[in-house]
Amino acid sequence: MAKSSNEAKLPVIIALVFFILATLGVGIFAYTLTEDIAAQKEAVTKAEAAAKAAEGAQKSAREELLLYKTVLGNLDANERATVQSGLTDAAGFRDKHAKLMQDLTGRVDAAKRNEVNRAPGVGGGGLNLADAVVYKWDWPANQQNPPLPAESIIDASVRNVAQRELAKRKSDAEIKVMQDSVKSLNDVITQFNDAKAKLEALNKQYPEDVKAEVSKAIAQFDGFKTQFQNVSGQYRKDTDKLNEDLVAREVTIKRSQADNDRYKAAVDKLNEQLDAGIDPFQYDKPKGKVIRRYSENLVDVDLGSADNLRAGQTFSIFPSDTPTRGMQSRMRKVRDLDGKDYVRPVPKGTLEVVDILGANLAQCRITTEDSQVRDRILAGDLLYNAVWNKGASEHIVLFGIFDIDGDGRDDIQTIVKNLSKVGVAVDGYFDLAKMKWEGEITSRTTFAVEGYYPSVGIADGNREGKIKILGALADAKKTAKDKGLRILRPRDFFPRIGYNAKLDITEEAINSAATYYLRVSGMDTAEQPAAAPAAPANNN
Repeated sequence: MAKSSNEAKLPVIIALVFFILATLGVGIFAYTLTEDIAAQKEAVTKAEAAAKAAEGAQKSAREELLLYKTVLGNLDANERATVQSGLTDAAGFRDKHAKLMQDLTGRVDAAKRNEVNRAPGVGGGGLNLADAVVYKWDWPANQQNPPLPAESIIDASVRNVAQRELAKRKSDAEIKVMQDSVKSLNDVITQFNDAKAKLEALNKQYPEDVKAEVSKAIAQFDGFKTQFQNVSGQYRKDTDKLNEDLVAREVTIKRSQADNDRYKAAVDKLNEQLDAGIDPFQYDKPKGKVIRRYSENLVDVDLGSADNLRAGQTFSIFPSDTPTRGMQSRMRKVRDLDGKDYVRPVPKGTLEVVDILGANLAQCRITTEDSQVRDRILAGDLLYNAVWNKGASEHIVLFGIFDIDGDGRDDIQTIVKNLSKVGVAVDGYFDLAKMKWEGEITSRTTFAVEGYYPSVGIADGNREGKIKILGALADAKKTAKDKGLRILRPRDFFPRIGYNAKLDITEEAINSAATYYLRVSGMDTAEQPAAAPAAPANNN
């Protein structure tokens, strides 16, 4: 009987042991989960603080940019309204304004002293530049918002050039009067010498009369001589004064030109800082994910005919935890054509759709992979394409030179054709052969992709033609900005849509691509390459 009782209790004991073990496992799991949640909340708090600090720094940089653009007179209507009544930190803007004007005044005073000491033809302190005004922008203490300056530093420079030209014309006119006076005096001296010779000849016959006439002629000559000396003295004074004015104007113009260069450099630096630190697709969302990888270069994704997906569509691939961790772990320094480093996210690789298998299934080919060992594309990885959405696509335009393979030829028409094949709606591009837009910017256009620009050297045989190309591209960029489009660079656009394009293009390749358009337009003066760009794209 005892043996039977123990056998009956054995299942109960086993069940009790399993219950105790399960309870301990659930408790440990709950404790670990709580710790993870707390750590994630702390990470979110730190990220929000960093984002707030970055936003403050960005606002400060934008208002400093407004300050320099105001000095240059380069504000558009919205920026002018912001300066007059929409500043987020008027007190900080006033401090920056006061420091800028103090620095400018100090530099101008130092330049005046230097020019006074070395002024040519005047002699040390003889040059007075105390009242020379280079630039003036007052902000009354009792006025909360800054008034716009009466003129920009560029306008002041042009005004000084005009005043110098007027002073030079006045000097030339007075010099002409002086030269005419000298010629008249020389004619009188010649007449006097002739008369004197005749009198001397007659003196032998009429001594007394000759002496009287000679005395009269000498007195008349002395009068002309005195008048000549007075006119010459006044001319020298006027000439010295004009020289002083010309030197003062040259000092003012040089100072204005130096300030123009400094302000432009400061504006360019601020724009570069803003551009380098801002990812235009920082809020981009994944469009799908990799379901499985069943060969070295083939994967299946969860997109298909229901999403209007078609063969040829490309995507960039990021890890599965990207939405929670953000792009920070993928950030790398990317060097652009200008030689500067820009921080941008680098994908694990890129895919191209090769076959639609179903409503939510497609087969893709791996076109690039960062590392098949350390950063291999796996199931669960996410698909990104900044300008493609399920059933629709963003509309873009392109301007600039796009040499995507580094062969020295512009590939813009090829890119238009290829983007249209993969579902990117290209509304138009700027054709440098015709110097006009092909297609147009519409109300649906959201992005403008800015290509590369040719460089111009002092001894460049194609200098004039390249300057015309640069001017045309500047006008195209202004048109895109006026339409409210976001300007993207190749380093931001092509990697984020999975398009295989070479980004480290050399300056020589861009210049070589530009020479084709110089030859077509008849603006070239140097030897041109024989190759022509690809045939125009068919957008139908």
